[in-house]
Amino acid sequence: MRVYNSGSPYIYTQGAYTYNALPITSTASGCKLISIIRQTQGFPKPAYWAIENYKICGGSISYVENTNMAGWNNLPRGIKPVINNVIVETRQYGKATANYYGYRVIGTAQAYNGNAGYIYVLNGIKLEAAMRF
Repeated sequence: MRVYNSGSPYIYTQGAYTYNALPITSTASGCKLISIIRQTQGFPKPAYWAIENYKICGGSISYVENTNMAGWNNLPRGIKPVINNVIVETRQYGKATANYYGYRVIGTAQAYNGNAGYIYVLNGIKLEAAMRF
């Protein structure tokens, strides 16, 4: 709810868990899609990732979907050129979106560095992949 109210990312660490909450996008009806990436620390590197996807409308959670990170290799082959186009447009305009057969690609640039930003790939409300460029 902190991310819903502020519209800003939030990172929280407790024990072996790190939670990275990201405001992904808003819907036309005013709901917000928020994804929480939970990372479990392992030795010597991260052992497990899980994603919790929330659709929040009017301050109430209306839909939740959990998934494991599919990663870039599990996305449809034809989506990669779409992702590259979104990166180019995000660098030019500060943000961009595209749709590809049920997937939504969202690009957002950092306010202080227009050449850096983030790409999110959603399937419905599920965050399937994310990367920094």
